[in-house]
Amino acid sequence: NTYPSLATKISDVPPSIVALFVRMADCYGNRWTSQFQPDEDTTVRVLKTWAHYLAGVPETRIAKAMNTMIVRHPSWPPTPGEFLQLANGEGDVLRNARTVYQPALPKPPMTDEANAVVKALLEKTRAAMDVAQDDGLEF
Repeated sequence: NTYPSLATKISDVPPSIVALFVRMADCYGNRWTSQFQPDEDTTVRVLKTWAHYLAGVPETRIAKAMNTMIVRHPSWPPTPGEFLQLANGEGDVLRNARTVYQPALPKPPMTDEANAVVKALLEKTRAAMDVAQDDGLEF
């Protein structure tokens, strides 16, 4: 056999990228592996593309992104750009939640007058439900 083996073809790809591809296959199954059909050369090309985009990213950040990706991308594998965002912490839901999901308006103060209005509305709602139940409707 005069053709180079897969291991030879990807010898310049960092082990962390190869580990990432294995994790992607484990997490996403055919949704990940089907993009490397029909041949080994496609797999090598895609591996090297990912290695290019993730060059210079510390392995600790790649590992963190690997652990975060299934939460941020539960159905489909991330693209190299999306994975890079995860590696840079941009996909950290807990860290970004406070800045991304701010309420549109501040919580209004509950004054005695506001409490009285809410109480009156609740009493009207309960009374309407009682009438409806008397008519045979269920809630």
